[in-house]
Amino acid sequence: DGNCFGTGSADGTYNSDERCTFTFSDDAGFVVGRFNMESGNDMLTVDGVEYDGTSGPIDGSVTAGQEIT
Repeated sequence: DGNCFGTGSADGTYNSDERCTFTFSDDAGFVVGRFNMESGNDMLTVDGVEYDGTSGPIDGSVTAGQEIT
């Protein structure tokens, strides 16, 4: 429904070595509308799989207690 989450400030900046972990309290689905990370420096980890650059995860689901970092 258009809800999203992220890190950093509203303008997209963040500090070096910043790390963020989201732990889901309920089962949920997710849709990846756009994915663009700095290849080799920034990454997204979903269910133990690391993504960077423009190769993000496909739409999917997470279970309660699962983490995205």
